[in-house]
Amino acid sequence: MNIHVNKNLPLSQVLEARIPEIVSRWIACVKKNVTAAKINEMVDHAIREAAVEFEQTIKEKNKEIFDVLNSTSDGFFSLDHDYTITQVNRSHLEITQLPEEAQLGKNLYDVLPGARNPELGYWKSYNEAMEKRKAVSFVEYYQELDVWTAVNVYPKSDGGLAVDLIPRMLMTSLVFPTFLIFVQETLGQGLKQRDGFIRFLVAVLTGWR
Repeated sequence: MNIHVNKNLPLSQVLEARIPEIVSRWIACVKKNVTAAKINEMVDHAIREAAVEFEQTIKEKNKEIFDVLNSTSDGFFSLDHDYTITQVNRSHLEITQLPEEAQLGKNLYDVLPGARNPELGYWKSYNEAMEKRKAVSFVEYYQELDVWTAVNVYPKSDGGLAVDLIPRMLMTSLVFPTFLIFVQETLGQGLKQRDGFIRFLVAVLTGWR
């Protein structure tokens, strides 16, 4: 018994749509005095066949999606509920300057320890998105890589996170603190280095694109 899957439907609907066909074949088997065991075997085979084809369809669609992600200049990576990195694209590898084997299956904060700093947006926003299951966006400077990033974090249905990371500008470790001190002195000593407004202003004034 061959069942062809509609690739736009979930498996449950695929099977449900085929129930009339399965029933009609069952009736035909009864009329031909086919044994119940044989009928059950045929039905089980049809269901397994549909499930296998559906799983293959999902793999193909996932590959198509990841091919698109690999072609973008944005860095992309996904995490499971334990913050283990499960997927990375080519741009993310370039931004982090780390090979794929050094990231996949590893904890995010072991791979990028600077993101563990509780004063930075990475730690705060990843935790917020994970715990509250809501999308979060922020701008942050990652000192270890000397790069400004605009980050969008999205909760996934499997309990993890999908992260879109856009490198906005590169600054040398000498230029950043010097210019930051200048901005602070200009606007007032009451503003702290970690203040989000200060960091955003620095990015704009030094060539944000």
